[in-house]
Amino acid sequence: MKKTLALLIVGLLAVSGLGWAQEKAAAKDKDLFDAAKKAIYQKEWKAALDALEKLERNYPKSAYLGESLYWSGYSLNESAVALADLESKLETKKGALGKLEAVLSQFPASEWADEAKVLRLEIAGDLYRSGLESYRPYINSGLEAGALAAAAEGVKGAAAALAALPPAGAFGFQSKNLDPDTELKLIALNSLMNMDREKAFPILEKMAREEKNPELRRQVIFILGQSKDPKVVPILADIAAKDADPKVRENAVFWLGQRKDPESLAALSRLYETATDPKVRDRLFFSLAQHRDPGAAAKLIQMARSEKDPGTLSRLAFWLSQRKDEESLAALLSLYDNASDEKLKSSLVATIAQNKSEKARAKLLEIATKETNERARSQAIFWLGETKGDEAVGPLQAIYAKSDSLKSKDQIIASLGQKKSDQAVQALIAIARSEKDVQLQKKIIFWLGQSKSPEAAKYLREILDK
Repeated sequence: MKKTLALLIVGLLAVSGLGWAQEKAAAKDKDLFDAAKKAIYQKEWKAALDALEKLERNYPKSAYLGESLYWSGYSLNESAVALADLESKLETKKGALGKLEAVLSQFPASEWADEAKVLRLEIAGDLYRSGLESYRPYINSGLEAGALAAAAEGVKGAAAALAALPPAGAFGFQSKNLDPDTELKLIALNSLMNMDREKAFPILEKMAREEKNPELRRQVIFILGQSKDPKVVPILADIAAKDADPKVRENAVFWLGQRKDPESLAALSRLYETATDPKVRDRLFFSLAQHRDPGAAAKLIQMARSEKDPGTLSRLAFWLSQRKDEESLAALLSLYDNASDEKLKSSLVATIAQNKSEKARAKLLEIATKETNERARSQAIFWLGETKGDEAVGPLQAIYAKSDSLKSKDQIIASLGQKKSDQAVQALIAIARSEKDVQLQKKIIFWLGQSKSPEAAKYLREILDK
């Protein structure tokens, strides 16, 4: 009997033959990638970069390489924020840009290429604003090639990056269509603005309102945007509301958002009431989200309650999720409860998961247990598995016991398997004892083998000894 059972277990492990062996071999680069993603989620940038560097060095043909390079660039850029030394900060951002360049040169057809373009443009803007003129071509080519348009299509969470990016022409003096004399005059006006604002200001205002060339108007707005003079606010607000060119309007909203004063907050709030251009509205969301004034949060919540477009709501929800306050969370929960669009519900789960409160966790449990939308339910299970510690182990095990969805069970096994804690191992063993599906049993056995746990080894020997 023991021999027969042992042969059965061996047979289970060998059912997929070479495929099983390949899955186990591939697990090494997947383990590194999973560890990196978990570290990124927890904002542990050094740990993420260490894991990604090992993957890129040791597995040059890994299926995860293109995405790994993107996340290396992302992590380097994020890690630069905490650096006090300016030189180190800029060097780290240069390294991040290099990783993104590698994505675009080595994996131009990758689904991460558009995301890399968006982030590259943001980093190039940071370097350019820090005085590194050599990075201006990145900005020119990125804007003209349509990186913002790619982000607007919703590439993998780039909605937030889209809103955070300056609109086309925001940096000024970039257009190839400006003749040298005009560009020289603009630079002179900018210099004059720094020296004698009273003389320069009327000239700039007249040009911003009356100049026929929209590209030239964008350059003028760039100069006005650098000024802290309160007289700039009504001019930018008027242009944002009335200019015939949508890119000019976007630029005006962007620079209003950079001011972060009560006057600009009031102007942005008024603009929302009349704005119909989706891109301008996206700029308004981002600009309001930058304000820490309670009035900005209230305005975002008001927008969320009145907005009907699922794509716009998804982007708006992202900015609400960054505030982490009780009112914003309540708005997100209400949005989810009233949503009918499947993609919107799925994206809202991710925004709810950004809040670490007990109320947010309870909502994730509710979605994972009761939601009929499989995509949203799978998202909730994933985010529960990503929580620190073992708080989610018991709930995930309970959901597994009640679920009749193979996809949900598969997600729970993976979530528990990646935790590798003693409690997670015990939960997997308990699930394995009652699970009848051979394919799920194989996955449980795989994850138990990855845990390096004595309890897991004991259970596997127990199966063989029956």
